[in-house]
This record gives sequence, structure tokens and C-alpha cells, in this order.
Amino acid sequence: VNGQPSATATDDDVNGMADDDEAGVVLPRFIPGQPATVVIPVTNETDESAEVYGFIDFNGNGLLDDPGEVASGTIDGSGNVLLTFDVPSDADLTQMLGARFRLGFADSTNLDSPIGIVNSGEVEDYLIKMQPMLGAIGNYVWLDENADGVQDAGEPGLPNVVVTMVDGNGKLYTTTTDSQGGYLFDDLR
Repeated sequence: VNGQPSATATDDDVNGMADDDEAGVVLPRFIPGQPATVVIPVTNETDESAEVYGFIDFNGNGLLDDPGEVASGTIDGSGNVLLTFDVPSDADLTQMLGARFRLGFADSTNLDSPIGIVNSGEVEDYLIKMQPMLGAIGNYVWLDENADGVQDAGEPGLPNVVVTMVDGNGKLYTTTTDSQGGYLFDDLR
């Protein structure tokens, strides 16, 4: 396989079908400005160390080698390789982005490049979509003993209170306060 990226992420495939060998790479949610760790299960039944390189086109320019778009790891034997990418805050949210993962031996030609023939190992291509930054809303429910609308020192939080929020589309969200009266609605879009 020549390792040339394509718009359909199928140039690593034996028969041109996107599903003929893509298996095992666990892709996280990619959120601009936050780190994302890709889990790559590796089976290495040799006595040599294997290296894994990951390339992600965060800026959508069609290249996989801009600063911050490459991560690598080494493994002896079999197990998971964790590649952590610092997703740039200006990552492209408008299109599917190319991701490539290459596994090979340390002496493999072109292993550290997103393109070119590698003389050992495996290549996996994926298309990923950035997820927008999610919001959160939270606060406290407390016993306002003097009815002034301010949580004063000594006014206790109330546990196990059901808090309901309605979004702009009328969808209801419900949560329950913790033992200190705190609540949080997270993963909001």
C-alpha cells in the first residue's frame, strides 16, 4: 500500500472498500482546545519494538504533517498504544478530517511520514469530525434562611433536590443536587 491519503480514506485498503481492514482503533471525541487520546490495540508477536504514528489533519488543508498533527508511541509486545493529540482551538469544524495511523518496526522506511511505502506493518485511515465545545450550567440549591437571595455563610446546601432546565427548543433536562446542594448540567450544545 502506498500510503497516499485520499478524500474517502480508502487508499490503505486492499479492495477499495472502507471496511476491509479498519478495526480496533478507538477514536475519542475531538473537541477544539482539548486533548484527545486515541487508543490503538497492537498485536506484536515479534521480538522487535513496534512504533505507532498518528496523523490528523486538524486544519483541513489536506496535509497530515503540520505542527501538532503528529503523535507517536512505542510498544514491546502486544497491548494498547495511547496517542494523545492536543486538538488546536482553531481546528476545522466544517468538514470531515483525515486521520491516519501507521504501525511498523522502528527501522521501517517512511513510518514517521503520512505518505510513502512502509516496508512492514499496517496503515489505518479514518475520517473524523470535530465536535463543538460543549457548555455546562451549574450552581447550588440552598436554604435561604433570611430570604435575601444570597447564599450567606452558614446557609446549608440542600441535597437530593430535583433541578429541571428547559433549553431553547423546549427539551427538558433533569438532575439531582449532590450532598452539598450542588448540581451540574454538562455536555450542553
